[in-house]
Amino acid sequence: MTEVLYWLIGLGPYFLAALVLGFGLGAAAPWLLKHPDKWLFFAILGLNLLPFGGGDAEGSLYRQITWGGLFLFAAFHAMRDVQGRLAFPRGQIPVPLALLIAYVLITVAWSPNPELSLKRAVQVVGVLLLALAIARHKVEGDAMLAQLIIPAGVFIVLGVLMVAAAPGWAFDTDHALRAMTIHKNTWGQFSLLASIVFLVLLLRGGQRLLIKGIVLAVCVISLVMSRSTTSVLSFAIIATAAMAWLLVARGGIAGRVAIFIAVLVTALGVHGYTVVTGEFPFEKLQALFYEFTGKRPTLTGRTYLWELMVTEIQRHPWFGIGYGGFWTQQWDSPAQAVILRLTWGPPAQAHSGYIDVVNELGIVGASLLLIVLVQHTVKIIGLFRAGLHDVAAFHAALLFAALSINYAESSLLRTTHFWWIVLCISIITVHRLTQTRGSEGQAAGGIGRLGRQGAGVWA
Repeated sequence: MTEVLYWLIGLGPYFLAALVLGFGLGAAAPWLLKHPDKWLFFAILGLNLLPFGGGDAEGSLYRQITWGGLFLFAAFHAMRDVQGRLAFPRGQIPVPLALLIAYVLITVAWSPNPELSLKRAVQVVGVLLLALAIARHKVEGDAMLAQLIIPAGVFIVLGVLMVAAAPGWAFDTDHALRAMTIHKNTWGQFSLLASIVFLVLLLRGGQRLLIKGIVLAVCVISLVMSRSTTSVLSFAIIATAAMAWLLVARGGIAGRVAIFIAVLVTALGVHGYTVVTGEFPFEKLQALFYEFTGKRPTLTGRTYLWELMVTEIQRHPWFGIGYGGFWTQQWDSPAQAVILRLTWGPPAQAHSGYIDVVNELGIVGASLLLIVLVQHTVKIIGLFRAGLHDVAAFHAALLFAALSINYAESSLLRTTHFWWIVLCISIITVHRLTQTRGSEGQAAGGIGRLGRQGAGVWA
């Protein structure tokens, strides 16, 4: 008995944390079961952002336990209706999305590593269950935005506290902000999500504008300090588009004149620079951009990696090599042929989600993903035409950000990557909003309570 006690003490803070968490979850279980919408985003973001969350430890036992437990809980809620009765959510999943995930499962059959591919495919199904659990019982108002506000704000504050308490860890060797995460791109992508959330809240107006503006400023500063190139560019485009839309929709004639003047000044500036220097300013701007972000025109060796991946895709263009079967840690992994030709790495992805999708799922799988995204875009446009501008703008910004991030980092269909989870939740939420209303008139009346109900005390 004494030896067992010493062994338990030797486990240190991890054992203590497990005890506290176990007793805490046990005591809070009734509340957790009743209010999953209050904490699921905390769990999703925490497992992706916190060092002990297992976000980067793919395949580890710890990751399987934490995410597996979350998936089981999500399944419990996703398979029940509002009255708590067992009911499969038939019709609540867009058909193209269901076909895409079914195809992901099918490709396991010809994967070079079927066991690992099956584990990763199960995670994709788990993400779908998470999305259903979050979106299924919260149709009125913009529940997704409401559920993101507090978690996004809390983790941004944790990042600020990390900078103050442990700057040596909060900044990497290139002086890019990573806060409490493992990599600066992870923190940059989260800062992008938080910036979108508080930008939409600020543009909506209402009360507490100063608080919303301050939090948004902190999010944007955090995003810029992360030096996550794709995330910074993505938010710059989103913010510019939002400003232009505000000037057109709410600025009247003065707003349209302001946009015309801005375009005219830009055109004159480009023309003047070209006349004086004899060259277009785009190369100079590109050089300044690379200098600011610390990147090179080869995107840190990614362009050569993409060339190698094109050769791999040509081996199985139509059906792919099998989901999750390429980038593995095994000595005989198909990725070894690519890794051995690189002078850096080894990478665990193609650093372009589009290339990874075509490589693993082929043209068939990529086409299914395209159909999912096109259908989602059409439904967002439908919400906008119904007069739900804030709702449509929020989901459009999420879609654009996810597509942008996927250009340089694999996120779409990337198991438990939080941007894939966020996009899945957005897809099902928009589908549910359009499905339950049936017509634009009903939608405008039913979902129009967004400003009053969706964001609660933040409105």
